[in-house]
Amino acid sequence: MCGRYYLEISKDELSYVSNIEDFKFEWGYSYELSVKETKLDQMLSDGTEFTYKLNHIISKTKTEDASMFKLFIDNERYDYQLNSTEQDMNITLKVLNDSTYLYFDQVEIEVPKNLKVEFDKIISGKKTALGYFQFVNKNRIRLIHF
Repeated sequence: MCGRYYLEISKDELSYVSNIEDFKFEWGYSYELSVKETKLDQMLSDGTEFTYKLNHIISKTKTEDASMFKLFIDNERYDYQLNSTEQDMNITLKVLNDSTYLYFDQVEIEVPKNLKVEFDKIISGKKTALGYFQFVNKNRIRLIHF
């Protein structure tokens, strides 16, 4: 799955990662991973300095219903401009109805009315945000707050 992950570097430090080579994320599970970090010779235009490759999965734990977690939400898959013929593949959020969105074609996000204005800023590309979510089931999560 294409997605965004946070690696816990220390108890108080998280690092944003957009791809872990050879890792297939499955909704409904939390993971502890061993990854190989490789520093790039030159920083990419999106600010990426490292690549990550899965060494092995240390643990894979079924997420209980109503579990809470953090997830970075951005309506653009890439941090650089695509030409007009590729623009559709850059969108990560698709509107299903007035309060539900499909994220990375994988999981539905329920957005409560009190968070709709802020979430619409993400949809329009005006902002990105780290959201706090509740796991509903393997196909659906609920935004609790930013």
